[in-house]
Amino acid sequence: MKYTDPKQWIAFDLETSGLLDEHALQPWADNSWLTSFATARVSSGVIKTSVFPSDSSAAKAEDFEYHLKSALENFVESALQPATIVVGWNVAFDAAWLIKYGYRKEVMRINWLDGMSLWKHCVRVPESTLPQAKRKSFGLKAAVGEFLPAFAGYDDGVSFHDMDDAAIDARLKYNKLDAGLTLRLTARMMSRLSKPGNERQLRSALVEAKSVPLVADHYMTGIATDMEALKTLGAEVDKERQLLEDELGLLGAAPAVLSSPAQLQSLLFDDWGLPVIKETDKGNRSTDKEVLYELSFMDDRVDKIKRYRELKGLKTKFVDNIVASCEYNEDGRSHPNSTYTGRMTYASSIGKGKAKRQTGFALHQMKRAAIYRRTICAPEGYTLVEWDAASQEYRWVAIESGDETMLSMCEAGQDPHSFMASEMTSLTYEEMREAYQSGSDGAYEQRMAGKVANLSCQYRIGPKSLLSSARVQYGLDWDIDKSTAVHGAYHRTYQGVKKYWARKIRAAQALGYAETIAGRRVQLSGDWGGADTKWRLESSAINFPIQGIGADQKYLAMAALKPLLSKYCGSFYFELHDGLFAIFPNKVVEKAAHEGQRLLSNLPYDKVWGFHSPIPLPWDCMLGPNWGDLKELNYQGAR
Repeated sequence: MKYTDPKQWIAFDLETSGLLDEHALQPWADNSWLTSFATARVSSGVIKTSVFPSDSSAAKAEDFEYHLKSALENFVESALQPATIVVGWNVAFDAAWLIKYGYRKEVMRINWLDGMSLWKHCVRVPESTLPQAKRKSFGLKAAVGEFLPAFAGYDDGVSFHDMDDAAIDARLKYNKLDAGLTLRLTARMMSRLSKPGNERQLRSALVEAKSVPLVADHYMTGIATDMEALKTLGAEVDKERQLLEDELGLLGAAPAVLSSPAQLQSLLFDDWGLPVIKETDKGNRSTDKEVLYELSFMDDRVDKIKRYRELKGLKTKFVDNIVASCEYNEDGRSHPNSTYTGRMTYASSIGKGKAKRQTGFALHQMKRAAIYRRTICAPEGYTLVEWDAASQEYRWVAIESGDETMLSMCEAGQDPHSFMASEMTSLTYEEMREAYQSGSDGAYEQRMAGKVANLSCQYRIGPKSLLSSARVQYGLDWDIDKSTAVHGAYHRTYQGVKKYWARKIRAAQALGYAETIAGRRVQLSGDWGGADTKWRLESSAINFPIQGIGADQKYLAMAALKPLLSKYCGSFYFELHDGLFAIFPNKVVEKAAHEGQRLLSNLPYDKVWGFHSPIPLPWDCMLGPNWGDLKELNYQGAR
């Protein structure tokens, strides 16, 4: 199949509407519908476009729905031809609408290609380093403005919901033009990626395209929630919060004080005499999360304030917002409002201010405690499966750095966090593992210290930043001496890590970009000697090859899972960090889970990336009725 040949492509773009304007972006909603779709092909060297319906009279005809279904059927038949590639811009959205109209099996079989994804695989500035206002848009309109400026403003004045003849005809003209521009722009991106030296980038982009039907299916499926578990969670949070509110009220920290930055500053620093940790950009005494964590280790009263704030946020994010999203969607589920490129986000909402409505929630911030995760469940008749890349970042750091100690740990299949803990104590690795597995509190704390070291120190942080990470992210009662000792132990143990940093910085300076093993690149331009830019650029050079490879591995994994999901009638559910989640019918779930674990633990890195891993890259597997009650499956087939 010639993905690089536009003559094999059919560009596909559709327009939608709904009872409310916002429903046009919600293929899962009952009150949403397709108003038109357009295609574009290359014929005799010329782009030819067509649109259904052809004009306003056809759009208003009583038999419109009948003819729409017939037109979709003809399109799908063409799309399923073995040599055909269907091209779109954020095409998972378009594919989701085909699923809505009954073509789920066909969507899984179509060969997809996404112009937006290709553009993201071209060298670019890392989004995380830019202010929100300056972050790059990868939408079609932005691409038109950058590469085809003659068409800038082509959507001006187009109404996507009005039904008068002029509005419909303008919309159909726009839809037709969208398909043609999508084809032209995707061809441009493919041309850039097809140049010599970009082979790995292109292969990675094509692997990513295989995830389109999975994500489209995920849009439609949504994430089921257990309302009874939500009620239990809400009651537990409210009970603890009320007790704290009563205690804090006696201490002069009533809710009104806690919600006012000025009053809280006065209480902490004037009334209670606590030290000022840092100031805001405007010169005020900061009371942010980091400050409260720091002060909580000095004063139990601040610890109560911190916990009260946490509970308030947890109630909003993981009870109220979930309930609101399920009520809004009217299907008992939350639905993401995001693209599949990069990492998905589930903190979805529509509108602003009083008009804001919740369609999803902050899944990526969900607490690890089972009471929170039990709210995310499999639909009735299905079981939830999680495949998790075992010690993902640790293994990629081992590979990139070539550190012999790290590599030997991975090759032997040993627990890196217990090993790091043993390096900070007088215990051997075996003694530490035995103590930890026996449930020793001391061993648990020591292993946690090892875990914090492994997950934090690899990204070039100093003892002070490590201290903040230990306190804020893990709630550990460390002081600077403890943090310094852990930091020193890490770098004594893994001496190859700093050498890796130096190599990556030199390479990025010479090339102007950082790169993952799979070929995903990020542009790193600027003043490498500047006081404001040096650390940022160096950190990106170090961090991107490790963090970016996680996304590459994720898409390679999704490509491997695609036939498995079809085989066992499963659906991709969501992805989070280094885990992939799916649902399968109860009768086949164990077989599907084991087979998926075997596939993921033996991904074709050689074939796709031209990379042979010196160590195993296994995946763990767990399954259960909900996210909080997953049980581990044991698979011995990974190298």
